[in-house]
Amino acid sequence: MKHLIAILLFFLSSPLISQENIENDSLFINEFLQTYKEEGISKSLDFLYSSSDWIINENSEDIQNLKAQLIQITTHIGKLNGFKIIKEINLKNHLRAYSILLLYDRQPLRFIIVLYKPKNSWQLQTFQFDTDVSDELINSMNLSWEF
Repeated sequence: MKHLIAILLFFLSSPLISQENIENDSLFINEFLQTYKEEGISKSLDFLYSSSDWIINENSEDIQNLKAQLIQITTHIGKLNGFKIIKEINLKNHLRAYSILLLYDRQPLRFIIVLYKPKNSWQLQTFQFDTDVSDELINSMNLSWEF
């Protein structure tokens, strides 16, 4: 019964997350991650980029190249086991940055997503991904000579 209620709540809340009027950035990020997990890279990036007419209209070839790069990387790092939002930065409710760790079998992958709210709804400003999370972690452990 609990599962049925959870499924109903998901489907009832989905129309509230329209791509034309994204009022809640965390719902948008969660929808993106669910789409990534359930429907794959291409559909999730389409969802993400569809929030900004500026990006999708000017960079459609770049988006296709980005999808191809991400697909190529993920085929070599195993199965996706989950994801965690590891950092979130909010600038006066108009700019938000998310650092998201994707837990693959071989190694983690990191997404950095920046959302911008010029008026009433959030739109994608920046999307990046990398596999350098371990390197950054090691570098952060270097000794500081300040006493």
